[in-house]
Amino acid sequence: MAQRSRIRAVAGLLVALACLCGATGPAARASALAGAQFVVGEATEARLTFRASASGTDWSRARHEAAVLAIAVDGRVVGDVVAVRSARPSVYRVGLGRVASGTHIVSIALDRAKSAPAVREARAGKLRIALARPSDRVARYAPILYGRDLPQIPGRYENNHTDAPLVAYHTSSTDAPGRTTIEYSVIWSNEDAGTDAPALMARWGRTTDIEWIYRVTLDRRGRRLSDVYQGPDHAILPFTGARERHHPLLRTATANNTTLPVGPEAAVSRYRFPLDASRSLPAGRGREAMMDANPWTYQVMAKEMARERKLESPASPDTPALSDQRDYLFAEVKKATTYPVAPAPGSWVGVALAVQLRGSHRWFTSNLERRRAEGKLKNLESRLKAEPLAGHTGIGHTRWATHGRPTENNAHPHATDNVAVVHNGIIENFRELRAELEKQGAKFSSETDTEVVAHLVNSYLLKGASPQDAVKASLPRLRGAFALAFVFRGHGDLMIGAARARRWRSATAMARCIWARMRSRWRPSPTPSAISRTATGWF
Repeated sequence: MAQRSRIRAVAGLLVALACLCGATGPAARASALAGAQFVVGEATEARLTFRASASGTDWSRARHEAAVLAIAVDGRVVGDVVAVRSARPSVYRVGLGRVASGTHIVSIALDRAKSAPAVREARAGKLRIALARPSDRVARYAPILYGRDLPQIPGRYENNHTDAPLVAYHTSSTDAPGRTTIEYSVIWSNEDAGTDAPALMARWGRTTDIEWIYRVTLDRRGRRLSDVYQGPDHAILPFTGARERHHPLLRTATANNTTLPVGPEAAVSRYRFPLDASRSLPAGRGREAMMDANPWTYQVMAKEMARERKLESPASPDTPALSDQRDYLFAEVKKATTYPVAPAPGSWVGVALAVQLRGSHRWFTSNLERRRAEGKLKNLESRLKAEPLAGHTGIGHTRWATHGRPTENNAHPHATDNVAVVHNGIIENFRELRAELEKQGAKFSSETDTEVVAHLVNSYLLKGASPQDAVKASLPRLRGAFALAFVFRGHGDLMIGAARARRWRSATAMARCIWARMRSRWRPSPTPSAISRTATGWF
């Protein structure tokens, strides 16, 4: 506490000296903005909190996105901050690394070379330095992340306009023998590859990219036992790269923000982010809780989507395309799932929400709804009585399992967030298609060939195709003889059927078989205004 008092007493002094030091070090090309002196009794990790703004910047405007501020300690630049929160004075946090005992000067400067092209000036002030306790293991092992600079992404210092690192945090756990594992995660403003924006919104309710990047396991005395990082293709690999004292050096190596270690021969970008990961994810909460604790991240997320023209115009709740996220309703649901019988490996239970606005008869639903049951039809009837469905459009199917066991997970319809399908026949190349779609981020919950069709059609929907065009694009990629029927979220009056004959006498006969089953089993809801996007089926 004595150290902290002395810091507050001298903060804001010797700004001129700080500017002079900055001019003689690596920050010589930068314009000094503010500085402060602080005193350290015992060598330890330090963190800086400050307020900054940059007039004329706006994360939603091309070439005006953000200023990049260089942070220096005793004239040596230790890291950078992308000031994404526009012209409004806002708080930023950054790690300063380990500082020796004695008197030090921290300074902040605008680095015009790394900033967006139109940025000309910035302001900074209210510097606060916090010294970590010697026992603070989270600060000691926090990674230092070099900024992204990929040849396929336009512009140098690309994090000044895309996929900016916004927030870092950690989780920690200790096992029975006393080993502590600390995991460090970063929230980026988006990801330029990997899961696309509509799919991110459908699955997570956000288009930020939240990834853990480094995990270290320590013994009781805080000594490192092992450490790993998350590499390309989300591989978990042992860390063998360079360090600054205990801090591992990582570089953002892919357009979906996975990392690689910095080594003696590895080229790195000329900007980096010493992460302040002192904040922890509350137990039992989803990762988005860190965005809730920093609500400005939602604003930055939405502005990037608008600038990159990924928003539908005019916006419509009846399509899977992305609308302005500032008009969305975000909900967090705490649930516990129990099963009378253990589910198949890889299966999961999701959550669907339906919202009705005051004064409106319409329900807005987060996804298609299904009811399925294993065994006889009476099992499904019992479930529908306990869990009724609203709506007026649906598809269903009774069939034996051709791929996988006769379980509920393998029952029809198969669905994504945007499309549901029932199917007769066989998709001969489903394994190749499944492998391709999994690489694109599709999550499968069954062993069937039918689910591949749903994800394939969904992949085209997420690229902006209409339901009709998505089906047309998917059919040539399917090998085999089949009949298919589709319904779509947001298109309550649309049902699409398709068939291809090979071993059947005719495609018409095959399609007639599946449509006859649908007519005999489906009963329209007496309240069609409730949820117009439903699917029901039975095994």
